[in-house]
Amino acid sequence: TGKRSMKMSTISSITQIGADIYGATEDISGQSVSMSTDGTRMAVGAWGAWGGHIPRSSTGLIRIFEWNGSGWSQMGVDISGAGNDNRRQGHAGYTVSLSGDGTRVAMGYLRYGGSGATYKSGGVKLFEWDGSAWNQMGSDITGEHPQDYASTGLSLSSDGLRVAIGAPGNDDGGNDAGHTRVYEWDGSDWNQIGADIDGQFYRSGDKAGTSVSLSSDGSILAVGSPWDSFMTGQTRVYQWNPSSLSWDQRGAWINGESRWTKSGESVSLSADGSILAVGAPENSGNGTKSGSARVYQWDGSNYIQIGTDLDGETSNDQFGTRVSLSADGTRLAVSAIWNDGGANNAGHVRIFDWDGTAWNQIGSDVDATDPESRSGTGLSMAGNGDFFAIGAPYDDGGGYLSGATRTFSVTGIIPGDTDGDGVADASDNYPNDITRAYDTFSPSENSFGTAMFEDLYPH
Repeated sequence: TGKRSMKMSTISSITQIGADIYGATEDISGQSVSMSTDGTRMAVGAWGAWGGHIPRSSTGLIRIFEWNGSGWSQMGVDISGAGNDNRRQGHAGYTVSLSGDGTRVAMGYLRYGGSGATYKSGGVKLFEWDGSAWNQMGSDITGEHPQDYASTGLSLSSDGLRVAIGAPGNDDGGNDAGHTRVYEWDGSDWNQIGADIDGQFYRSGDKAGTSVSLSSDGSILAVGSPWDSFMTGQTRVYQWNPSSLSWDQRGAWINGESRWTKSGESVSLSADGSILAVGAPENSGNGTKSGSARVYQWDGSNYIQIGTDLDGETSNDQFGTRVSLSADGTRLAVSAIWNDGGANNAGHVRIFDWDGTAWNQIGSDVDATDPESRSGTGLSMAGNGDFFAIGAPYDDGGGYLSGATRTFSVTGIIPGDTDGDGVADASDNYPNDITRAYDTFSPSENSFGTAMFEDLYPH
């Protein structure tokens, strides 16, 4: 059959899908989250977990979940950060990045110090799903020096075969100048492509690589340096040059508004790299450290801001702690982890849509209700823009500092529901459900303004 979806212009609300996903006691689960393009798979990092090894060791782990039609089911077992070295305080899961189809995942170790590395150098392990288990792809990728904290910034290309790793503590260009490295999979191991991308002008204290974001094909890279120039912050974008095998800067530097704003603390690129979102959580445009986010568009020579600044609600919210764009760059999620709207320092997330001239908030604030949970520390918008995940790592709902992850629908559909009728494709046999002559629109089925029309006859 042929099906067509008409989305109304007004979205009345944002709705949670599935139950809260809690970690175990002291897991600090939800520090990082990453969704697949269609929102049916999700990776969650729990850097505080000890994973059955040394109690309170903060070995860390990640868990991968899949939408089963009505809730989230874990895929395989926990991917523990302990490995063979039983490394304490590796903080695996501090960052995580999932491929577009959810079959490959990168797990960041903030303080990795295993074989071939030095304590706190940081590192990354990558895994692939074989249908029943997660298997490591190649060798560990380790930081260059002690206290590099490689993997603070972490981003996979859509196919999961290219990974960008930010190490803001690297000193090659000066104390804490930071750098970013990009690796590519050759079928058996990971190889660096291009030279290290060091902090600007070898300036000390840049902390370049605090945040990184790759375009879908891995050819465009955004690097945030929030400590540049007295924490004004700066974001730089690079493009891979296959002829010279180098990362060439794309356009001018994107500077923060003023000192002490920490612009570049978070960055997010659209799939084609033409749209860039930048968070500045200590910007004081609406009160001290209220925070802000800006969005830029590539005009052929530079990234130019589109729309006005998106400011935090009130002082000390730190809006812009995390930003996450949809693949087409028209929908944006921004978190403020210290917002008090639901409870003291519980945090919240706002969703914005681009209408061609301005960014407009859709739905209400997504407020957390557990005090001090810092909801929005983990934040990921699915590529299709229909779903997003929020990590609240200090939520106590599953036990002290268990952490929690929650997922939401923006459009009123559920993951895996291509035709938008409120039933997962696997359950209604889409697209082969030719016996169903039509889908009925009703508030109980699609309360967010999505009408479905189905042709009476197959074509």
